[in-house]
Amino acid sequence: MYFSEKDRFKYLGMLLDRRMNPKIADEEHAMRPYMAAQSRISEFAKSHDLKSRPHAMLWLSKVYGIPAGMYASQVWGTVYLSEGSEFGTSQLQKRHLCSLRRILGVKNSTTNWAVLRECGQEPLQFFWFRASIRLFNSMLDSNSETLRRVLKADLYLASFDSSCWSAQVLNALNGLQGSAMFKQKMLRAKQVPMQEFICDLRFRHLKVWREADFSCPRAVNKKAVTYHKWCGSSESGPRGSPFLSPPTCTRIWTNMR
Repeated sequence: MYFSEKDRFKYLGMLLDRRMNPKIADEEHAMRPYMAAQSRISEFAKSHDLKSRPHAMLWLSKVYGIPAGMYASQVWGTVYLSEGSEFGTSQLQKRHLCSLRRILGVKNSTTNWAVLRECGQEPLQFFWFRASIRLFNSMLDSNSETLRRVLKADLYLASFDSSCWSAQVLNALNGLQGSAMFKQKMLRAKQVPMQEFICDLRFRHLKVWREADFSCPRAVNKKAVTYHKWCGSSESGPRGSPFLSPPTCTRIWTNMR
C-alpha cells in the first residue's frame, strides 16, 4: 500500500481513494483504457473504410472495447449487479451505450435494451457479474490459506453487513432461477457452476422481452414493447433471437418516433 500525491491508495493492485472507496476504479481507471480502445477502434475503422459497416464496428467494439474497460470490475462492479441495475449510474455503462448508438446511427433517446438487441450484445452487467463469480471461484482454488480465510470472513460478514463484497454478490443473485442454489454454494464456500450461472444470467436479462410478449404497444407506453412487437418478436421472422439481430430496425423505428 502506498500514498500518492493525489491521495490515492493502491491495494492488491487496485487503485482506491483516501477512504478506500473502489469507485475511483470505475470512474477513472476503467474508463481511461475503454475510451482509448474506442479511439483506436475508430482510427482503425477509418483507415480501413469500415465506418459504413456496422457489423464490423460492433465486432471490434465487443472484442477490443469491452475487455479494455474491465479493470478490477470483479471488485467495484458488485454495486451494479442487482436485477434492475443493468443501466445504473456507472459512467462506463453510459459510454458503452453511447458508442453503440453512434454505430447504429440512432437517437440518444433509443431505449437501452433495443440498442443492445440490435447490436447482439449483453449489458456490461453480464461481464461484471461473470468476472465476480470467477473471482469467487478462483479464491476458493487459491493456494493461499490467507486468501481463503479472508473470503470466508467476508462471507460471514455478509450476514450482518450489506455493504461488503459477498453481501452485494449474494443480493445480486436474486432474480436468477437458480438463485437459492447459487447462494447456498457461496455460503458453504463451494464452487459456483459457471456454465449454469451464465445461462441463468442471460435468461434474467431476457425478462424484458418475455414481459413484452404479453404487453400491447397501444396499452403500454414503453419503447421496448413497441420495438419488440414491430421489430423483435418471432412473428417478424428470423429476428426472434434476442441478442443476434442485425442493426437495421432500430434506425428505422427511432426515426419514426
